[in-house]
Amino acid sequence: FHHFTFDIMYTATDEAENANELQFGKELFKEDDNYCLTNDALYQLILAKQQAGSATETLDNTLSFLERVVTTKSKPECAALNIELAEKLSELRLERRMDSKLLKLHPYEVASMANLIKDEESTVDEIVSLIPSLSRFPDDQVEVALNIVIEAKQRVSGGF
Repeated sequence: FHHFTFDIMYTATDEAENANELQFGKELFKEDDNYCLTNDALYQLILAKQQAGSATETLDNTLSFLERVVTTKSKPECAALNIELAEKLSELRLERRMDSKLLKLHPYEVASMANLIKDEESTVDEIVSLIPSLSRFPDDQVEVALNIVIEAKQRVSGGF
């Protein structure tokens, strides 16, 4: 199904997987999982592999891509951003459109928002189109999460 670098292997399961419905194999996300691997953190991991002499063409290509999209290349700032986004987005409760029940964001949504919201130009419509499962929340609720990401990235980068 997917083979990721760093010797992590995810295998296909019999379960139907659908990101729009937040249905994933059991091995991909755990219910209490609030870890969020941001592009910035992945950049740091690959850079460390490269500096240790474990570079491959795939890692080099991935690093080249990440250099264009990361918020910061500073290791301490990256760690702070990763922790802040994971904590704030995982603790956030949004009101579901259909019944007003307060729900946590799924770890997939946390990771996707942390990686796909690039700057203050990002909009609720854009984010919902990229992460369709967020449509279960009203726009004003999604905007709260969007602003958390934008503000955290602005603090780290000193503005976009």
